[in-house]
Amino acid sequence: MLSERMARHNPAMLTSPSESLSTADTPNPFSIALPPAGGAKQRFVHALQFLAIAAGVTAIWLLATVYGKQYLLNQLVQELPTLDATEKSDRLMQIAGFGIEAILPLSSSLMDDEDAVSEVAFGLLNQLQNDWTTLSPELAARSHQKLIEGIRANLQTRTRAEWTSRQTARSRSLLRQTMLEFAGTETLGESEVDEEVRQLIASVSQSSRETLTQLDQPTMTLAKTPVTTADVNEMPSADTESMWTDWPPSRPVEIIRSGTSNTQAVQVRETATRLQTQPSNASQQGSNVQLESVPEGVTVPLTQVPGSPDASLAQQLTEGPRLAKSTDGRVLRVNAELTGSPFTAMDDQTILQHLGNPNASLAEQARAELIERGFSKVQLEFGTAIAVAEPNDRITLIDSMLQSGGLNAWPWLSMLLDDSDRHVRLHVITILAPSKNRTVQQRLHERLKVESDLHVATKIRKVLDLRGN
Repeated sequence: MLSERMARHNPAMLTSPSESLSTADTPNPFSIALPPAGGAKQRFVHALQFLAIAAGVTAIWLLATVYGKQYLLNQLVQELPTLDATEKSDRLMQIAGFGIEAILPLSSSLMDDEDAVSEVAFGLLNQLQNDWTTLSPELAARSHQKLIEGIRANLQTRTRAEWTSRQTARSRSLLRQTMLEFAGTETLGESEVDEEVRQLIASVSQSSRETLTQLDQPTMTLAKTPVTTADVNEMPSADTESMWTDWPPSRPVEIIRSGTSNTQAVQVRETATRLQTQPSNASQQGSNVQLESVPEGVTVPLTQVPGSPDASLAQQLTEGPRLAKSTDGRVLRVNAELTGSPFTAMDDQTILQHLGNPNASLAEQARAELIERGFSKVQLEFGTAIAVAEPNDRITLIDSMLQSGGLNAWPWLSMLLDDSDRHVRLHVITILAPSKNRTVQQRLHERLKVESDLHVATKIRKVLDLRGN
């Protein structure tokens, strides 16, 4: 009873909600506050922000790559005039790594006053041309178009009279390879290139022809007498045993010698193809006298010795050597080393190569054998120059021969088609490309069978239209 009374007079105290919660229900002051869950619109905005940041970074990277590369190239080119020849050559090799953008600076360096720098620029451009064969037709055409623009710029900045023969030959070689690259492009199928690319390639071929015409101005004619350019389709056939010794006397021809610091030219006049001497009376008596050694300083006249073509040299000679009675006729100095000449059984082409033999005695024997076979002075002069020349000088000699018109070009081109240097072979193929002569076509087929260089073989196939074989 007492407790009930106390309960009625002392009701229970009300507790606050916080006091009613347990310790586990109170928030943890060390917990991480999570952001309130957003809707789809907010997620979309965040995605757009991320894409904008990525696009901005990509744009900055592309600008730095493109314009930074162009800026670096411009810096390398601007410093070229301040460098010496060796440093220029090293710098050109760095510039060549910029691909198509390097074509114009390299083309400009073809006109450098230092021939060594011009030679390096030519080699790099030639290597780039070889690499363009792996590109698509459109990219290859644009690369060749850049090269033509560079050579045209050289024609505008420097008159033709200021060009050296080496600079002209190098520019012509590059243009000819460009023309050969697009020779016969009209035979490609419609599925291979579209009309726009065809027009681009046609413009490149036409531009190269026009630029090549500018390089063929009369001011650069090498012969002093007027000459006419021989048609490559009129090249003689190789039906005779020798392609060299059946030529008539020709006009003067200028031959550029190799191995000189400056381009020097020596004008030589071709003499008769056969030495005219009186036959020996004793040679008609049919006596058999063996060939004897001739003392040093003794000269003997060259005589026409009749006899069977199958007879040996010892059987044809009818008397020993004797002193020349007169200095009016042509005489040949003979010594004992010529007694057993190893060249009698060799063909003309092999003997011509021995004109540059380091052994002076063998070179003289080769020269004597060619004189015996009827080679003229200009042929011997040109053959010696070819034999001792470096590859680039051989290319210059070929162009000199073609421009002067003083020699029949076919035997020399046929011989140089087997040259050890690929650039010389490519140059000869470029010259022979327009010809439809059957002999030329047959010779190219023969070279294709033994050609080991894939790039040269591809060029020959293009000329012969053998792409599918």
